[in-house]
Amino acid sequence: MKRRKLCPHCGREVLKNAVFCPYCGFDLSKTVCPECLKKVDLSLDICPYCGSPLRKDVIIPVQIESLSDERYKIIESKENYTILKENDITLERYKPTTLEDFFYTSLGIFYDVIYTDDEHKVPVLSFTHPVMSKNDYWDMLKEKERIHLIFSLLNMFLKHQKLYISSSPVLFDANGRLIVNVSETEKDGFLSAIEWLKEFMRSLNVSDNAVFKDIILSKAFNEAKNIAELISLFYTAFGTFLHVEIESFAISSQGLVRGHNEDNYAVLEYHKQGFDGTAPYTFKTGLFILSDGMGGHIGGEEASNLIVKIVSEEIISYFIKDHPFFDIAPLINRAISRANAIVFEKNRYATSEREKMGATLAGVLLVENELWYFNLGDSPIMLFDGKSLLKVSVDDVMLSNKKALTQAVGVIPSDKLIPHISKYDIQNEIKFLLCSDGLTDLVKFGEIEDALREHSPKDAASLLHSLALERGGIDNITIIIGKIRRNKLF
Repeated sequence: MKRRKLCPHCGREVLKNAVFCPYCGFDLSKTVCPECLKKVDLSLDICPYCGSPLRKDVIIPVQIESLSDERYKIIESKENYTILKENDITLERYKPTTLEDFFYTSLGIFYDVIYTDDEHKVPVLSFTHPVMSKNDYWDMLKEKERIHLIFSLLNMFLKHQKLYISSSPVLFDANGRLIVNVSETEKDGFLSAIEWLKEFMRSLNVSDNAVFKDIILSKAFNEAKNIAELISLFYTAFGTFLHVEIESFAISSQGLVRGHNEDNYAVLEYHKQGFDGTAPYTFKTGLFILSDGMGGHIGGEEASNLIVKIVSEEIISYFIKDHPFFDIAPLINRAISRANAIVFEKNRYATSEREKMGATLAGVLLVENELWYFNLGDSPIMLFDGKSLLKVSVDDVMLSNKKALTQAVGVIPSDKLIPHISKYDIQNEIKFLLCSDGLTDLVKFGEIEDALREHSPKDAASLLHSLALERGGIDNITIIIGKIRRNKLF
C-alpha cells in the first residue's frame, strides 16, 4: 500500500513534489515539532527549540531484513523483533482498523502499520528503550510489581481472549509494555489466549515462591478452560496471602512505689483486602504507641491518655479513608502536632506549673513492609534484627541532667516541636520494643537483648516486667514488644 503525503500543518493530502501546501500555504520543506509545535526544518532529527526527536524509534514484533516502505528504515534486526526509525515523516500513518490493531491500542503502543515485502501486515509499535526479554524484565521487578504484571496480563487478555498470540519469545520495553505479535485467526506458531497465558506463567522464574509454584502445578491451573477461571485461581491464592504477620504483646503497671499509672499505650491493627483494578491486595498496618506522663505533674496521666488517643485516631483514620498514596512522615508529624496543640491549649488555662500537662511519646507504625518509628522525650524504641539490639529513638534530654527533658508533647507550641521520625525496611523478621523508663532504669540493655532473642513477645514482655518489679518497681512500667515477619511472595 502506498502512503499519501500529508501537510504537517493542516493534515491534508498534498502532491509528493509540492513545495507549498495548496490549502494552508505551509512550506513543505518544514515540519511541525510534535512537542513544542514550532516550525522546524524537515531535514533535522532534533528540534532546535525543545530538543525533542523529530523522528521516532519504533518496533515491530517480527524479524525483517529489508523494507520497501518509504516511511521507515531498519536500525536493528533481531531474531524476533526489528527496530525501525522514521525516515520520511511527511507520509501518513495508518489508523487502527482490526482487532489486532485495537489490542495494541489498548496497550497504548499502537503507532502505525507496515506491509512487509511479502505483503504481510505488521503492527508498528511505540516503545521505550531498552527492549528486554521476559526473564530480564521479570528479574528486575519487585514483589508487588510481579503480582501486578500477572494480573494485568490476565485482565488484558480477558478483554481480548479471541486473539491468538505468537509463541515466539516475549519482550517488554523499559515501561513494562508487552511487545508480542497477535492474530485474529488461528495459525502456525500462535496459541489461544488461555494457552499462551499458561505457557507464559509456567516459564517464569518462581523458584523462590511456593504460592506461585503451587498454583502453576495445580490441577485447577492445568484444567482451566478460560481466563476468568485463571483470574479466580490467582485471586484466591494471592488475595488471602498476608504480606506481613504481626505478633505483639503489651503489659503495663504502676509498679510498686507510685500511687497511680501515668503511662498509657495503644496497640492497634488495621487489615484490609480488596482489588485495585489490576490485582488483589492485602493491606496491613499496625500502630503501637506509648506515652509516659511527665513525672510529678498532676496532669501526666491525663496528658498521656489524651496523646495516645489523638495520635492513634489521626493515623488509623487516614488508612480507613482509603487514601491511594501514603505519605507517612507528614502523617505522623500531623498527628503529633494535633495532639501537641490540644494538650498545649489545655495548659494555657492551668493555674500553676504543677497542673500543667505533658508526656513523652514513642511509636512504631507498620505500613506493609515499612516500619516507621517516632518519638519525643526519652521513652526508648529498640529494634532487634535477630543478631543485635539497637536503640533507635533519640533522647530529648539535657546533657547536664538526663532526667530533664528538652522537649515533650504539650509543653511547647507545635511550630517549635521537632519529632524524630525514621523508617526501617523489613526484609525478613524484626522485633521491636517500646517502654517507659520504669523498665530501662532497672533492667540492663543486655538483659533486654537476651529476652528478645530467646522469647516470644509475650514471654519477653512478661519476663522483663517481672525483673523490673523484682528490682524495686520504683516507677510505672509499660512494655510493648512486637515481632513482624515479612512473607515474601517472590
